[in-house]
Amino acid sequence: MKNIILSEYISWDDNNKVRDMLDRHIDIDLIYDDGIFFKLAVKHNNVQIVEVLLKYLDSTTLQDLEIDNIEYKVVKNKISVILQDAENSFEVSEEMQQIIAPYLPNDDEDSQADNFSEDDDKIIQELTATGNSSNNSDNPLTLDNLQKLASISFEDKFANIELAGHHQEDTID
Repeated sequence: MKNIILSEYISWDDNNKVRDMLDRHIDIDLIYDDGIFFKLAVKHNNVQIVEVLLKYLDSTTLQDLEIDNIEYKVVKNKISVILQDAENSFEVSEEMQQIIAPYLPNDDEDSQADNFSEDDDKIIQELTATGNSSNNSDNPLTLDNLQKLASISFEDKFANIELAGHHQEDTID
């Protein structure tokens, strides 16, 4: 219900109600429905709402995650894709470009290939695969799904290390 109300406030360009709602709730998923909140705000060229959304994202979703954490990388990647898509889909003012620029891929920075391992890339691709469902249970970016994929990745790596160790022991005997 919060998601619907927030999207209505953004559609109405009601900066105060958007800010009030985000101040009252710390559990709103801004990546909900493929980033609809950001896309609406960018479409309306509402710089103040985009700033509020990005500050909320930084102070809630990203605040407790370490930069090297896969969950952090996935969220940052997803926001980058959402904002890039919005920038490409709508006419964006220069002021809006300045606000979203730090969240967009930058040619001056290292490429994603340099920032992520191959396993990280696979997990991020799986997690950021977009669907048309607006149902939150289908959202691949749930904490539960992130934890499952992280543990699977770790278990696979651990199994490979164990297998390699057994192989070496067999050849030594």
